[in-house]
Amino acid sequence: MDKKGFTLVELLASLTILSMLMVIAVSSVLKVVDSNRRETYVEDAKKFVAQIEYNVRSNKGIVKPANGSCIAISLDFIDTADFKKAPSGGKYNYEASFVVLKNDNFTDKYYVRLIENLNSTSARGISMASADNLKGGSGKNKVVALKLSEIFSVNESNKAKISALLPSGASCSSLTVYS
Repeated sequence: MDKKGFTLVELLASLTILSMLMVIAVSSVLKVVDSNRRETYVEDAKKFVAQIEYNVRSNKGIVKPANGSCIAISLDFIDTADFKKAPSGGKYNYEASFVVLKNDNFTDKYYVRLIENLNSTSARGISMASADNLKGGSGKNKVVALKLSEIFSVNESNKAKISALLPSGASCSSLTVYS
């Protein structure tokens, strides 16, 4: 009698191999998705800086800082049409996301903080990075998880917190807030 088919051992071996391949494939797909989300944060941060740069140069209600001084402009202050969809499914925090422009010996230096609230206890985004550090592939390393306790609104009473986020050597003699 001819028996056609597979034994239980052959079926189990095949299922084991297939499940190992699935684990590897799913892991790779999740890494690609996370990388793309990080890249979206970086691109949105660059777009935010570009909008601030445009608004400052075209005198859209933002006064360029004097030498050694800084201005902080919240995302809420500009046109937010390009920031309606955040990469991780949450919403960008318009009051806590901002760009700092420092006039450093008459050279404009930009620093950006872009925050997405994910739920009632966590957020993700760029905590604070120089616009120059967002160029190239290294910008994705600036995307971090944040606790809501680390997030604050951009306003006059939080000037010290804004200044504290700036990297060493980027201190401001004065800080004006646009929110």
